[in-house]
Amino acid sequence: MNRRINGSGNHRGLAGITPCCWAWIRSRVRGTAMAAILLSSISGLACPGPSKQGGGPGPAGPPPTSVERPDPEAGPRPARAHPDSRKLPKDEVLSFGGGGRVTVPQGWHVTEHKGDGPLVLEEPDRELWISLVFLEAAGALEAISGAWKRARPGFALAAKETVSPPAKDGWDQVTQVVYQTPSRERRVVVALARGKGKRYYVTLLDARIAALDRRGAQMQTVLGSLTVPGVGKESFAGKSAHALDEARLAAFEAFVNKSRQDLDVTGAAIAIVQGGKVVYQKGFGLRRRGAKAPVTPKTLFMIGSISKSLTSMMMARLVDDKKFSWETPVSQVYPGFALGDPDATKLCQMRHTLCACTGLPRQDLEFLFEYRGATPEGRLKLLGSMKPTTGFGETFQYSNLLVAAGGYIAARAAFPKLGFGPAYLRAMDSFLLRPAGMKSTTYDTRRAARQDHAVPHSPSLELKYEPIPLAWEDTVLSVGPAGGAWSNVEDMARYLLLELGRGKTPEGKVVVSSANLERRWERGVRMSNEQAYGLAMVVGEQGGLRILGHGGGTLGFSTNMVFLPDHGVGLVSLTNNGGGSGGWNGLVLRRLLELLFDAEPRAEKALEFISRKLREDVASGLKEMDLAPGADFLSPYLGAYSNEALGRITLRLHKGKGIFDAGEWQASLAKHTGKDGVVRLVIGAPLAGLSLDSGKDPEGRRTLTLQSAQQKYVFTEVAGPKAGPRPAAPRPAAPRPAAPRRP
Repeated sequence: MNRRINGSGNHRGLAGITPCCWAWIRSRVRGTAMAAILLSSISGLACPGPSKQGGGPGPAGPPPTSVERPDPEAGPRPARAHPDSRKLPKDEVLSFGGGGRVTVPQGWHVTEHKGDGPLVLEEPDRELWISLVFLEAAGALEAISGAWKRARPGFALAAKETVSPPAKDGWDQVTQVVYQTPSRERRVVVALARGKGKRYYVTLLDARIAALDRRGAQMQTVLGSLTVPGVGKESFAGKSAHALDEARLAAFEAFVNKSRQDLDVTGAAIAIVQGGKVVYQKGFGLRRRGAKAPVTPKTLFMIGSISKSLTSMMMARLVDDKKFSWETPVSQVYPGFALGDPDATKLCQMRHTLCACTGLPRQDLEFLFEYRGATPEGRLKLLGSMKPTTGFGETFQYSNLLVAAGGYIAARAAFPKLGFGPAYLRAMDSFLLRPAGMKSTTYDTRRAARQDHAVPHSPSLELKYEPIPLAWEDTVLSVGPAGGAWSNVEDMARYLLLELGRGKTPEGKVVVSSANLERRWERGVRMSNEQAYGLAMVVGEQGGLRILGHGGGTLGFSTNMVFLPDHGVGLVSLTNNGGGSGGWNGLVLRRLLELLFDAEPRAEKALEFISRKLREDVASGLKEMDLAPGADFLSPYLGAYSNEALGRITLRLHKGKGIFDAGEWQASLAKHTGKDGVVRLVIGAPLAGLSLDSGKDPEGRRTLTLQSAQQKYVFTEVAGPKAGPRPAAPRPAAPRPAAPRRP
């Protein structure tokens, strides 16, 4: 989701630790943002280095299961199957021209050509096509043109965007071209050239958006695994972390201030731990834009998906207490547990609720739209309607609802007489927060609102960060284990010390056994060549440096937590900007690594590139956008619509401006006209960039279709009077579960 309708979203951060939470969805909706996965994962925006090859299905998971995946409404496949292709029975390292080598996952189709011919790869359903081409050329664009002539003669799509980020890891040049595709095709076509002198290794990609979402982790594994003669990646092997003395911390703080200003980060707080103690702790900026109250180390932020790591530690403690084991079937702990696929339900063990390896896709819109009065019990029931789109254990797919289910079910095993919500709050308080000394962390928004707290800010279509009502963050209440915690850097520093202490607090108190704590750190299903997902923990390794952690994001907050277990260092950075904060958390981490290990200085160049690229993307996107379409345009669309999964929405006018009213929240309406003339309605903050396609159902009723990467939601017009120019009625806040009292 990260930033805007046409931006290069999904910057993973310069050390690659961030599966951002619900804010992620926007970057998955439109082609240009999807294409940025290539740029952020293998170009100068990211710096993950070589990793140990993960492999296999999740953490020692079961064999893959068969699922139906192709989208019958997505139009023609990106490419026809080659008659000489073969299907890989296991992961293989394959070669192509110029000494290039890549790792290709099990189940992919491969077509190999002799000499300098292209290496052609297709994911199992042949909806994602990659061609790897080596050639010599005078420049990157010439290399890309030559690669298309070899791989697909007659290719004629026009370039939409060309960008050259700072090169790294021994490359002289990196250039990416995104091509213009028909709006209705839901297709991404990208070329990426990496050059050393006149030698170029070109990646061509043609994929349906749904396939890119399903197989994005495998794609990144392929492209990130590229090795070529004479080009080496950054290495930290044999290096020890410097002590963060006054001079290094001053340099770090100077970068924090500059990057925060360049990327317009409203407020932030940072803590660093090293050697078993807190060595840096500070707040920056404002709790609310336009107000005067500053952020301090005590200021509470929503931490988003970092909450998953807290949940998994609580579950590790319950494994210590023999309430269940990691391998216990979920349905044995809670007989009512069910996914939309009976086979996947049977295979699912308690660890699998945390591993992102079940094939269940993220399906967040259901709780982003319909959350007033929602309960954990209702979310567990909703999970039963969701089906995997890849085989069990095949690849990384991130499901907030499944993590929430695991946390609730685990807690209920400890407190069987309580409902799922109260049991979870009691378990977190009893087994983690109080023992760890995390006195301020809470899942109670009312409690947070009474204290020093940051106000959430969400990016508009113009990439202006606007304060949003705190009540809009109630989206996470019913999926609290996956993203509902509020915390500050004082508490999160204690949490980092607990991770680095292998389950012991700085005072020596054992909160969880080292064996079960570190089980969460084991490499599971691959996220990329450099990263794997453990048990609600991203496990990365670059150049011999082990980096663990998790990122998070809600509608109005973006966060990151990482630690280096072999060097005793940890960092937490919290911001009250949603949508990824322009990649700020990753830039801050990169700068810290540079100071710790005398690494190549990339953060400054990346900051300059990202800030410029964001401005250019916004300017380019706004050329296709009418941010305030008048009543003449909007009139045919006004009225109420309904969808079984996402509920009722209303499109109305207020003071001459279009309003998208989802009930729980409201957003502005804009008009987007593509280069092919296709017109869409686009909504602004808090979900800026989600688009609606207008149509008619068989009975002649108007429909509005909203598509995320793998799901399509059709809203059908509800009979009744048109929605006139009236202000939004005030709506009561959703009920919030009370946090357990502390003695």
